[in-house]
Amino acid sequence: MVGFRFWGNGDGSFNTGVGAGTLLFNIGDQAAFEGIENTAIGAAALLFKSTGSANTAVGTAALLNNTTGTNNTATGDQALYSNTTGNLNTANGLGALLSNTSGIGNTAEGGDALVSNTTGGGNTAIGDGALSFNTIGNGNIALGAFAGHDLTTGDQNIVVGNPNAVWRIQHYAHRRQLTDTRLYRWHSWGCNRKRRRHSSPNRLRRPARQAQLLAPV
Repeated sequence: MVGFRFWGNGDGSFNTGVGAGTLLFNIGDQAAFEGIENTAIGAAALLFKSTGSANTAVGTAALLNNTTGTNNTATGDQALYSNTTGNLNTANGLGALLSNTSGIGNTAEGGDALVSNTTGGGNTAIGDGALSFNTIGNGNIALGAFAGHDLTTGDQNIVVGNPNAVWRIQHYAHRRQLTDTRLYRWHSWGCNRKRRRHSSPNRLRRPARQAQLLAPV
């Protein structure tokens, strides 16, 4: 520990804190596997963590309010700042998943990605501001800066690039089915055409004709 001491570390073990106020209120119980194997680097990182385990916070106030959440990774100032009981979240970037409290299994890569998410789970946002207004939506995927920024409570949306383009999974599946059908028809037509071309009697006799024409007189 470098900086202020673990004020209430209790029986926690294998914790690492670098910076003022890191892991200040940790009250681990090694026998119950609580409050152990946490890493906090940066002022007030994991400040209020009590019994959560296997969390990594790098950046000022990263995972500051985490209490019992486990297996979270926050890299960047105020990343996962409000998380209390959420588990298995990954936030990389300034303010990424800042408002998340109990959401589970979210991934935010980029500044303010999923910044408004509170209880939504299973969301993936890659790009600055991606899914920035999502609050309780689940299973959304947004790729690109500000992708899906207009989604708030919707579920299972896929947004790539254009902030105004929203494709629901069922629409995507329908479009893919149509594409597969067209490809199959084209493939069948191509195979039949090729089969007819190779089985043409004139085509089979053509080499014999050429041989006759080229024969010496």
